[in-house]
Amino acid sequence: MEVALRSCCLAVALTLMAPQINAAESGSGDSERVRVLYVGEPMRSPLPYYVALINDPFFDLTPVQAFTYGLPMEIAWKSIRQYMPRTYAKLMEYHTVTLVYADARLFKPEWKSWFSQAVLDGIGLTFTGQDVELYAFLWQWLDSTVGDVLPVEAPPTAGTGATLGEQPCSVRVVKPDHPLMASLPWSEMGRYGHFYDCTQIDTKQGSETLAEHLTASGRAYPFLVRWRVGEGSSLAIMTRFSSENRNPDDPFFEWPYLGDFACNFHLYMAGRKIPEDVEILHTIRTTWVESWLVRNLLVGSIDFISKLGGNPAPLEGMLREVDDKLRESRAMYLDYDFEASLALVEEMVHDLGRVSEATLRVKDQVFHTIYLIEWSILMATSMVTGVLVWTLMVRRRLYREAATTKLIMA
Repeated sequence: MEVALRSCCLAVALTLMAPQINAAESGSGDSERVRVLYVGEPMRSPLPYYVALINDPFFDLTPVQAFTYGLPMEIAWKSIRQYMPRTYAKLMEYHTVTLVYADARLFKPEWKSWFSQAVLDGIGLTFTGQDVELYAFLWQWLDSTVGDVLPVEAPPTAGTGATLGEQPCSVRVVKPDHPLMASLPWSEMGRYGHFYDCTQIDTKQGSETLAEHLTASGRAYPFLVRWRVGEGSSLAIMTRFSSENRNPDDPFFEWPYLGDFACNFHLYMAGRKIPEDVEILHTIRTTWVESWLVRNLLVGSIDFISKLGGNPAPLEGMLREVDDKLRESRAMYLDYDFEASLALVEEMVHDLGRVSEATLRVKDQVFHTIYLIEWSILMATSMVTGVLVWTLMVRRRLYREAATTKLIMA
């Protein structure tokens, strides 16, 4: 029940979050954005992948909740009915589809056929998850028509159950010159390149293994596998994507460049150019995420100050200036002018600091007034009470002391 309640709360929060972020985009850049159908668990937990994508102006994200762990099936089914494309033509309006722990039982055979046909017609499809956690539904997807276009397949000895690879394992890059692999500092991963477990699975003939899971015994299992099929391509990321219940020995989810990895593989699967300025992009993206959190905290504080009788107008004006710089920064980012975008981002961070200081000052003034009023009421009440006690109990002006009496015999 707790997991389901948290899922619903996060669903509302993240659903409200996306329009606020996307509203900062300029109309001229919409044609350059990558339309992503993100199916699975975008609203189950604040995964770095989903947060990174909704904060990056390169992407126009449509989340579809299709993860059923701790969430009633009927709620996930309603989400799919509401947000899944109604026709194959609508699905083809997207550049790439990502399946992240999507419950295969929720999808009609017709929809699964749409996914596989869309790849053949030019869409990029990414599957993420492994068989270590049953809710990835790896084997169910492989047994469907979607498995026909995925770059991996179950080994002959797998049968109908899950087969686990040896554990632990680490990342080994096989194709360092590949555009996707060259866009990130894999060689500097250090401890972040280790996993607690991995999936024993085979790659299909003609697919390209970009990175592997290397076990302590020297055995290698696929980690990143890409396959050019038809007019499109598919990518399999064989690792758990759940950050809520992950093993503490999986530091990959703490990798500082994990958000960049999510953005870059979506750009690659959409056939877009991956920017080469890794460090500049990393700084811009992480700053946007952190600034968004600060901005939302300030909005809540300003609203609180307004309810207490403070004047929010100057603070709202300063916040609008920050939003204008964010909009300009994102427009430059879409134009691949990353240095200018970074400069505006740094100015925006400085301005957010000024807004924070101003908000604290206004908050202190409001509370100072509240404290003064409370102190005055308390002192007035104490004085009135003191006068009443003095009058009734000490001076006894209203009540005269009873005289002494004695018993007289009749």
